[in-house]
Amino acid sequence: MPRPNPQRRGFALFVKALWLATLVLSLSSCGNSVENEETAPELPDIEFQGNDLTHYNDEGKAVWTLHARSVQYFEERQQTQAQDVAVRFFDPDGAEVLSVQADALTFYHRTGDLEFSGNLQAHDPEGLRFSTDKAYWEEKARALRSDSPVHVEHADLTLTGQGFEYHPDEGILTIKSAQLKLMLKEPPP
Repeated sequence: MPRPNPQRRGFALFVKALWLATLVLSLSSCGNSVENEETAPELPDIEFQGNDLTHYNDEGKAVWTLHARSVQYFEERQQTQAQDVAVRFFDPDGAEVLSVQADALTFYHRTGDLEFSGNLQAHDPEGLRFSTDKAYWEEKARALRSDSPVHVEHADLTLTGQGFEYHPDEGILTIKSAQLKLMLKEPPP
């Protein structure tokens, strides 16, 4: 029986060790890439700076227009995110019924809903003004809702509360829990 060549045996051991090292390195790099994917921020599919966007209903009428400093579209999530936003809402006849400014907005394409966050300031053509930190526009109900604290001003009245629902087409604002302050006399000069 021939004896194995010591050089061949050493080479075979070297190849096996190299294969094992390659396998270990590839497995550890796969783990790192999965870890990096989880921690890396998702990049938008499309990004614009200084953009205007109009959302239309099924009849082709404008529901709202958006002006934003920056807009990012995410295809997989079917969402658009915008920064430094101003949104004008229109009634079914095309008249402006509400104007909202906020630091950020998320538009959910599947439902048509909008989520506002950060320094929301809103007003309607009748002089109603209110501010809050977060609010949600529900497209089907055509209502702006929030559970956050709200500050409301109109003519001689100031109102603060927790949570609200505003239907701009009807001009109806409902505060869930409120404190009312009426100015019955004009302040002295």
